[in-house]
Amino acid sequence: MTAETTTSKPSQRDADWHTQSTNCHPLIAVDDASISINRNAIIDHVSIQLFPGEMLGILGPNGAGKSTLLKMMAGLIKPDKGNILLQQKQLANITATTRARKIAYTPQQPASHPFTTIEMVLMGRYPHLQRFQLENTQDRTIAEQAMLQTETLEFKNRRIDTLSGGERQRTVLARALAQQADALLMDEPASSLDIRHQLLCLNILKNQAHKHNKAVCAVMHDINLAARFCDRIAVMHKGQIIQCGTPQQIITPNLIKKVFRVNTRIHTDPKTNRPQITLLNPTN
Repeated sequence: MTAETTTSKPSQRDADWHTQSTNCHPLIAVDDASISINRNAIIDHVSIQLFPGEMLGILGPNGAGKSTLLKMMAGLIKPDKGNILLQQKQLANITATTRARKIAYTPQQPASHPFTTIEMVLMGRYPHLQRFQLENTQDRTIAEQAMLQTETLEFKNRRIDTLSGGERQRTVLARALAQQADALLMDEPASSLDIRHQLLCLNILKNQAHKHNKAVCAVMHDINLAARFCDRIAVMHKGQIIQCGTPQQIITPNLIKKVFRVNTRIHTDPKTNRPQITLLNPTN
């Protein structure tokens, strides 16, 4: 069975972002970075840039290196080779506190612990406090506004270890919003969410980029959601970025077949003007 596609033109938003990105410096730049574990290349000579005002999606099969790349961009792990730059400065030379004011990172699987939800969200304010300083009224207001956005305020006094996976995931997003960092690095932000909260959280991230000029990068598995919400998509395969561009450039039957080993039919959503895929069958 052959895959079919309908081509689409880039939206005005894509064109506007492209013009903007060519006129500003990247907030985070990965320059020819590599990481190996037991001589196995996890990240293999990867270069990518993340700009203010954009939402960048990272797609790829399991084990492609997506989460490792995101942790490297956050400064949580160092590359064996290459450079990671934050606002054109070596990320490794920037203090943890300064880095936390610039970059908010959320992991793939939020931890379960006995803190209350509001206490966890208030942790996002720690980079803005002096040593031994307690949160003030403004910090609590910022935290509660983030919880209101993510629909977590209703259980602010519940312990994290009593929440569902999706509720914990929204709480982690609220903490990242309360951090008020310049970059939001999100590892599978919609994976545990029901369909309403998938749309809610991805709209929040898109608005952080488009309305608040944040640099947003999200590892995703749902290709249709990535195509709908992301300005650019980078596709990873075997530790390398094999292609990066707008959803219209990236979401093609040949690329999806090559990377994910499935045949697809692709059409243009008339409402969003973005490509959407229908899965047909796996390939050998």
